[in-house]
Amino acid sequence: MVPAKAGTTNVADSLNQAFLNTLLDGESLVLAHYCVLGNTPRYRAWLENEKQLVYECQGGANIASENDRHMHRGSLTLLGPDHIQTEWLQFENGKQGLKASFDLLRKR
Repeated sequence: MVPAKAGTTNVADSLNQAFLNTLLDGESLVLAHYCVLGNTPRYRAWLENEKQLVYECQGGANIASENDRHMHRGSLTLLGPDHIQTEWLQFENGKQGLKASFDLLRKR
């Protein structure tokens, strides 16, 4: 985990960590998610359009099969210079369950 600098928040620290866990594999963007569920899904990501990045699970640590509970798919959408929306879809037994959405606004 990257230590937070003075004056930053846990959100800033989490975003720094997210960027460190984002890599290029050839021409593909890959991500790792260190989940509270105790697993680490790996994602392959692509641009859905000029404002939206979509990512989908390609397996991971502590995920024996697609039937194990894990965050399977997600997206990050840039709604403006100070506005990001993200969505996470949890799957279990091959079916979508929990849907978590976050609407992030930069305070000026």
